[in-house]
Amino acid sequence: MPGDLNRNYVTRSDRRLLLIAAGAAAALLLIAFIVSPGAPETSSVPSVYSSGPHGARAAYLLLKDLHYDVQIQEEPPNLLRAAPGALLILADPEQQPTATERNALDRFVASGGDVLFTGPMLFRFFPATPIRPMYTSRDYTLSPALPAAISRGAAHIVLRPRAEMRNAPPQYFLIYGSRSSAFVVWWRIGKGHVIWWAAADPLTNSGIRTADNLQLLLNSVACCSSRTSVYWDEYFHGERVSLGAYLAKPPVLAAAAQILFAAALFLFSFSRRSGPLMPPSVVSRMSPLEFVDTMGALYRHAHGYAIPVEVAFRNFRIALARRVGVSPAASDAELAHLAGAVLRGDPARIEDALRRARAALESESERLSPAAALDTVRRIELLQHEIDSKEEKL
Repeated sequence: MPGDLNRNYVTRSDRRLLLIAAGAAAALLLIAFIVSPGAPETSSVPSVYSSGPHGARAAYLLLKDLHYDVQIQEEPPNLLRAAPGALLILADPEQQPTATERNALDRFVASGGDVLFTGPMLFRFFPATPIRPMYTSRDYTLSPALPAAISRGAAHIVLRPRAEMRNAPPQYFLIYGSRSSAFVVWWRIGKGHVIWWAAADPLTNSGIRTADNLQLLLNSVACCSSRTSVYWDEYFHGERVSLGAYLAKPPVLAAAAQILFAAALFLFSFSRRSGPLMPPSVVSRMSPLEFVDTMGALYRHAHGYAIPVEVAFRNFRIALARRVGVSPAASDAELAHLAGAVLRGDPARIEDALRRARAALESESERLSPAAALDTVRRIELLQHEIDSKEEKL
């Protein structure tokens, strides 16, 4: 048997081969992860980093080609250091601003900065605006509601609205749409201005070439004041400049989860094979505990709770009678009295235990409960132990 077990040990060379194989597999996975082509662009976020249909890479490069000082803003608005006349583009932001960031935007506009905002999240950044979300699957072709610098040369624009401005107050100038349902709006806050589009289609890679959408984009960037710089926000798209924010992105987390899973599988397989193989312990069917369990189950099935009470009661009476020198047929009161005198026990307790046991036996016809039987047997065994201890001392 020991020889058989020793042959199942993993040798040092086996471990070395296992480690080499695991390292090679990990290296292949890492190489495949690095050189594998990226997934097709499916994001609906109008980001300057995205070249997909819904991205805004084309608009960003176009503004740079037109010699605008376009900078990607990956910091919160409270860290924005822009001179008056600068434009901040918030294209369909996905994350809500904090109170500090919202106050910073208000200060930026009030001091002379401009904001081009697209999408239904406007009320999160400028709470006073009467914006209502829209859910539509069709494109709207819109004409200017009134002549304005924003609509110059843009007779028709096409967008799929994600929100509308309902019953806007007079300080909001409606460029496209109507007073009951406006889709392009312009208004003033302090020294600056805010331009809102109901959707980001005119600046996306697929929508910028549709109808006069490009002209609307250029007018929105050039109107209101002479531009010193343009800031294209990516902060509210989830872009962060810190290492922690980069590591918290879903692709990094997914890669880390795969690596941890592979490492866990490797450790599990290695630990399972690196130790000796031990035979399982066999419990003998001749175990006394098995006999006790079997007898207990038999008594429980037959509701024979009076049997252990009767055995304990009879053995206790026989032991008392033998020690005090009387016949086992003596009454309970006589046995208790003699036990108290000879064995220095408590006659009242002995007589009470005998009386309880006799009453339990007489109630067998009424199905003695397990709790009552257990309590009676415990009392008798406790008295038996006390009497044995006193007898040893004598």
